[in-house]
Amino acid sequence: MDKDLLRIVLIGLGISLTVGIYLWDRVKKRRFGSIMELSKREPKFAEETMGESQVHSAQPVDVVQFAVVSTEPDGFDGSKLVDAFAHSRLEFGDMKIFHRYQPGTDNIDFSVATMTEPGTFPEENLAEFKTRGLAVFFQPSCVNDPLISFDEMVDFCCKLAQSLNGEVWDPQKQPLTEETLRSLRQTLL
Repeated sequence: MDKDLLRIVLIGLGISLTVGIYLWDRVKKRRFGSIMELSKREPKFAEETMGESQVHSAQPVDVVQFAVVSTEPDGFDGSKLVDAFAHSRLEFGDMKIFHRYQPGTDNIDFSVATMTEPGTFPEENLAEFKTRGLAVFFQPSCVNDPLISFDEMVDFCCKLAQSLNGEVWDPQKQPLTEETLRSLRQTLL
């Protein structure tokens, strides 16, 4: 009788787990679906339109991204990141990352995630958090003026790197150069 009861309990747990996973997936898709489904095609990142810091053609990109990487072995300190983000008008938001919103709107200019999996910031104890680097990105098709958003994102990256002892990397994971900036700006015209 104990074996039969154990089987029934295990089957019940298995069914409950399967239903729970299914419902969680539906809630997650409903909550984040509009963000995740920007287009049905594979997004083109800036590095896919560039090679050896040259733009193959002025084809538009879906995502422009840079990295701000710490030059310190311990990485960026969470309390300093919080101060820098607040000073730069970034707000903690959807997907547990920081966003800079266009003034007076709910539209995102650019976003900041961590470079380590899963890319999110902790909701609590951010001051105790450390990360080796940050991914800073925006979607040109989702902003009013891609050039303004691009310039503000570049300015943020450079100021953050300077204030926190880091460096800015381009999409090829190389130090950002003026040539790369010009090439990326051309894709936004």
